[in-house]
Amino acid sequence: MNRLNPLAEVALIGLLLSFAPPLAAHESAQSAVQAGAGLFATRWNLRAIDAKPLEAREGRNAPHLVIDGQGRLSGSGGCNRLMGSYRLEGSVVRFGPVATTMMACLSGGADEKRFLAALARVVHWRAEKGVLSLSDAQGREILRFSAEDPAP
Repeated sequence: MNRLNPLAEVALIGLLLSFAPPLAAHESAQSAVQAGAGLFATRWNLRAIDAKPLEAREGRNAPHLVIDGQGRLSGSGGCNRLMGSYRLEGSVVRFGPVATTMMACLSGGADEKRFLAALARVVHWRAEKGVLSLSDAQGREILRFSAEDPAP
């Protein structure tokens, strides 16, 4: 995984704070930035949709997301490339419209449709110990990802 240079990290923290609602205490602002930092610049490989595990696939077209820390996301639904936007406010995340390429898919098309539909239902996020959990308004996990290990 590529690391940002210190100036880019400072800019990223400032951007994250601009999305966050006003916070009463300085410690709260720092903890919000630290919490969001684990979300960004990581390739998150999709492992489950609505508690149904997916067959682990690796490679460029495996279903995954990369959240850049600047309001944009990219990845793959399993066949098509995807790109879109998001807004992060503490533990709340909202994904904007997601666009995809229009490739003819021999496999993975059904999982891709479920993945994209689930992204639209996401309200909360939590990243901990290499696992990203995206849940709905009732707190039910609807998407689970694992962080890809960086190349040696």
